[in-house]
Amino acid sequence: MLVSLPNKQAIGQFTGHEPCFGICDALKHRKTRLGDVELSQLDKTIIDELLIWPLQEHYALASVRQYFAVLKRAFSQAFKLNYITHDPVGNLSFTDFIATKIAPKGSKLAPQNLPLLLSEIKQAKPFHRALVTLMLMLGTRIGETRQLKWSMIDWDNLTLEIPAEITKTNTKNKLPLTDQVFALLNLHKLNQGLWGYRGDHLFSNPNKRGAIDENQANEWVKSVSQGNWSAHDLRKLARTLWADLGIDYMVSEQLLNHAMSKLDQAYIHTYLDTQKRQALETYHQYLDGINQQSIARPAQD
Repeated sequence: MLVSLPNKQAIGQFTGHEPCFGICDALKHRKTRLGDVELSQLDKTIIDELLIWPLQEHYALASVRQYFAVLKRAFSQAFKLNYITHDPVGNLSFTDFIATKIAPKGSKLAPQNLPLLLSEIKQAKPFHRALVTLMLMLGTRIGETRQLKWSMIDWDNLTLEIPAEITKTNTKNKLPLTDQVFALLNLHKLNQGLWGYRGDHLFSNPNKRGAIDENQANEWVKSVSQGNWSAHDLRKLARTLWADLGIDYMVSEQLLNHAMSKLDQAYIHTYLDTQKRQALETYHQYLDGINQQSIARPAQD
């Protein structure tokens, strides 16, 4: 079944999760482990011997858990669509194989790294700089950010609405836009025009129609970071800075578009819109201050 999964675009729809592209490819090509196993023979022991333990030799436990999660989603969707008559992994969980608690991965960016980070961003190519700066300013995920469109921006109400279909949580995310973000967007649109682009994508693919793909987006980030940090580290840094600035926990959670309970959602609708704008205005003024300090600081001999 893994070998016969559709192409990459279809896989994303099949599992409902864009980051699975590389994982699905890896699973499909592991013929020496699972590829020759009959579906009727697939059980906990086979998965443990041919997938979980071999993966641990090459990957961290967090990555192994991702592989298993994608495998479960693929089988679940195949069962729902009647591609298979039985889901052999439906009742299994990762803790059936690994009981060790997986600690959250720490960020490679800390608040004290911010002046150097901003300096690195300034030296980047214009389009790369815009992508990275937007993620730092809004705390958005790379998969969402690379697919943004100009038509998602409400210029009258000063908001950006990221549609549910491109968010990890399948929930739309409405973000207030500050003066600093508008300055960034206006400059970015000007740069697009200089390159002859008049389309709807903020980050258009230079090789084909549509937005840059996942690999291109990661390469753009890597060109700025030199491999020292990732797009997710920018998101973690934004979250840390919000906490340091005293921004309300629930406001931060909503800005990050984390999954919320129904009770939390009711609270959001009655309270958080104004608070989100105030939070980002405070945060962006803080970033401006760090920028000004970097400019004013004399060079050391």
